Amino acid sequence: MSDPTKRPGPLDGVRVLDFSMFLAGPYAGRLLADHGAEVIKIEPPGGETIRSAHPVVDGKSRYFAQLNAGKKCITLDLKSEEGKAAVRKLIVDSDVVLENFRPGVLDRLGLGYEVLNEINPRIIYCAISGYGPVGPNSSRPAFAPLVHAHDGYDMTVFEYANVSDRPINNRSTAGDILASAHAFGAISAALYGREKSGQGERIDVTLEGGMHNLLYYEVQQAQVQSDIPPLVYSPVRAKDGFLMVVPVSDPNLRAMAKATGREDWAEDPRYNTVGERWKHWNDLMSELEEWAIGHTAEEAEKILLEAGCPATRYQSVSEVVKDKALKETGGLVQINDGSGDFLIVNNPMRYRNADVGPKLFVDGIDQRKAEILSGGD
Repeated sequence: MSDPTKRPGPLDGVRVLDFSMFLAGPYAGRLLADHGAEVIKIEPPGGETIRSAHPVVDGKSRYFAQLNAGKKCITLDLKSEEGKAAVRKLIVDSDVVLENFRPGVLDRLGLGYEVLNEINPRIIYCAISGYGPVGPNSSRPAFAPLVHAHDGYDMTVFEYANVSDRPINNRSTAGDILASAHAFGAISAALYGREKSGQGERIDVTLEGGMHNLLYYEVQQAQVQSDIPPLVYSPVRAKDGFLMVVPVSDPNLRAMAKATGREDWAEDPRYNTVGERWKHWNDLMSELEEWAIGHTAEEAEKILLEAGCPATRYQSVSEVVKDKALKETGGLVQINDGSGDFLIVNNPMRYRNADVGPKLFVDGIDQRKAEILSGGD
């Protein structure tokens, strides 16, 4: 039974068939579900691979729950005639198809955009891939770590870190999250456009494109000859940890100078204009560290913030999860997938006139299959 106090989301009444797996795609589907869409996740027989991805509690993947909360999950064998027939039936009353197969996979299965558009000309079809459906890289494998390495992101981080003889270890999935966010925006825009045109749309979103947008500064820098180094934000060591301090504006600098007893910084020609401060940033941070090392990170943060200088101490994710402010602002939401209560990350969007956020259920394999395939509500 629906909650009579819950206000409809912006995408209430929209039906999505989500064929996507792993991360690029499932997060986009989660965003659509958070905004009120009915998202039917179509998994291969036996369930999607990440149903067993760690961390796992009582046989249930918290990773899977984070990305797929609020979706209705069914399995279909897309290589079988029965599975294809089920998709063709579902597409009649659907609004969106979301997939992240390698380009051409659904076409070869007879379920590509052209076929589905014939059945439902209003369908919004969004394909997420590493490099798009055309071009020399279209068939390259494209997990986020591969795209990060291929498209300059990892080398940029390596050069900025300047602490190793090889690119640094990481488990960033920035490419996946960016592609999912871009897919969510593109699908929303296409749904709005359909209201005016009456026509569906084919959308292609690439991980590569998202990463290039993340590297917007570096793309411009690579095209310009300059002896001025880029501004690289670096940690400032305190007595028991680290701070990030960002005195970008002149008022920020004056506030930092007053708080630390270094009023001379406000008059120092190396620091007292934005352009010069940028060029001598490392020198300024080294001098700031001489002050910060005499304080705990929490003390230094408090002093700088109270003075009006942008600063924060570094926190671990374990600390963040315990942060009461995140719970109060809805940044973390409690859910239960049958293994017990735990927190998942909410989307970053808050609406005044709609209830938007995770639907508080995580489907097991095929628990709604008969209902969905029969056309029941």
